[in-house]
Amino acid sequence: MASVPNKILISSQQDDVRLDNFLSKEFLLPKNLIYKEIRKGNIKVNKKKKKYSYRLKSNDEISICLLYTSDAADEGLGVDLGGRRI
Repeated sequence: MASVPNKILISSQQDDVRLDNFLSKEFLLPKNLIYKEIRKGNIKVNKKKKKYSYRLKSNDEISICLLYTSDAADEGLGVDLGGRRI
């Protein structure tokens, strides 16, 4: 397994949006997957675990580190994060 860290910097237009809603809209992911990854600590804000209901602030940095296997990547399975398939 490998992990691919991704970082997203929050702009002023995305200020006061809930973390789960931002990720769901930005990456078209189901919320149950988002909740699971937040609970596991694979999605952090400013290098700290936050609740899914956390309201993002301007200049917050979201770190996403999801695990995947090379088999899943070969089959086209995974999550598309900003043009990068993981």
